[in-house]
Amino acid sequence: MEDKTEPRHEFAHRSDLDVGRTLFGGFSWRGTAELVRQVGSALTLLLIAYLVGPVAFGIVGMTDVFLQFLNVFIQIGFDAAVIQRERLDTKVLSSLFWINIGMGLVLAGICAVAAPQLSRFYHEPQLTSVATFLSASFVLQSLSVVQRGLLNRQMAFRTLAIIDILATILSSVLAVVVAWIDGSYWSLVVLQLTKLSVLAVGLWVASPWRPGFVIDIRNSLDSLRFSGNILIFNTLNFFATRLDVILIGRILGAEELGFYLLANRLVFTPLGQILNVLEGILLPILSAVQERIERVREIYLTAILSVFKSVAPLLVATILIAPIAIQLRIAEEWAPIVPIFIVWSIGGMRRIMTSRLGVLYLVMKRPDLQWKFQLISTPVVATAILMGVRWGALGVAITFNVAQLLTSLISMYLALGLVGMGIGSYLWQYRYAVVALSFQYFLGYFLAKFALGWLMSPYITGVLVVFSSFTAYVLLMLTLDSQFVRVLTAGHTMLRRMWQDRPVSI
Repeated sequence: MEDKTEPRHEFAHRSDLDVGRTLFGGFSWRGTAELVRQVGSALTLLLIAYLVGPVAFGIVGMTDVFLQFLNVFIQIGFDAAVIQRERLDTKVLSSLFWINIGMGLVLAGICAVAAPQLSRFYHEPQLTSVATFLSASFVLQSLSVVQRGLLNRQMAFRTLAIIDILATILSSVLAVVVAWIDGSYWSLVVLQLTKLSVLAVGLWVASPWRPGFVIDIRNSLDSLRFSGNILIFNTLNFFATRLDVILIGRILGAEELGFYLLANRLVFTPLGQILNVLEGILLPILSAVQERIERVREIYLTAILSVFKSVAPLLVATILIAPIAIQLRIAEEWAPIVPIFIVWSIGGMRRIMTSRLGVLYLVMKRPDLQWKFQLISTPVVATAILMGVRWGALGVAITFNVAQLLTSLISMYLALGLVGMGIGSYLWQYRYAVVALSFQYFLGYFLAKFALGWLMSPYITGVLVVFSSFTAYVLLMLTLDSQFVRVLTAGHTMLRRMWQDRPVSI
């Protein structure tokens, strides 16, 4: 009997204008969801930090780094394989689902069994119970990987946005209530498990597909091989990016790790969610036009530049007000995170430019290049972290970001080469933004240091510095960069170009 199959993409026969509308609509819906998630996540972290203190963040952070390693085997790219695969049949989908479920159960068992050893490694007895409870996260994630992949494949961005918003709101409210009542690390455990539970339920309700009781390894080999390359990269990337947390927790203790993690999360929780929006939209869109390299290059470059020109000035603003805002909004006990926060904000600009190069590896069907690059990057970053730990959490943040900057040049060379673009041409696109950002910073610094120093209220000073410097950035960009209007018009130019050179089908 012939298997049921579906076309490669829901919009396989639409015009480029329809693809553009899908891209623009996707950004609108996912952007709305991420705005809610950013604000919700930032407020939740600040409230919980105020209620529970840095040690609680450090304890959960010690557990998280072990969970994130095991999580590599759940996030092995099955959802990307569902999006990118030419055609799907029900046997392949069911096979991927049950393989993922099996892995989730195995990893949950490993986490629970390893919890006492984790506690002994960090010399923190609380880790045993924390790791045991958080082991349930693997099962919750494995339940919805295929469903999320299918909804992304179908461009159901509105549905995904609603689910993400509900998960963020419900988990944040419950976590803050627990922190207010209990005042311990359990609020952070509740935050993670509640969010994953709501996501799993929401994705199952939204996706009409249900798995059959079948595992067909032979027909799933293509997807497994594709995911295998992603698994290798994610494993190497874990050690390159999480060794800092392991060493700080082991050598410097829970409090220092708490400072390090909160500074990191205040920057990269909202920024990471913005970049996840970008990847979630770009992967299915670029997969649909992957045979047309010039179109892949144009869409990718326009999207990355739009995000950078919109978000980078916000990072500069946080650098300007961090010495005031961090201490006032949380507590004096959190004051040591200010310089660490500034370092991560600077690193965030580099991350916008480079962290989603992986989309090009996947779209151009070269995920093997990604993990081969990581073979070079991992020892470089690990060495930098080992060098920085002697200077505490701040030293690790500095050396980590410097190493990431240097190795990202290699990744840019490999990924951009797949779409016929050189590093020099790519970096040249940022010239006006760099000039405007530099002017924004120095103007804001001058205002904060000299012109507005007499103001009694630091809140008023912060607002005026941010408003004045941000306005100067926008005006300078409008003067220097004739393309900056693309950011303000939210993709209008991209839609017009897609209409002008649209083919009959893609």
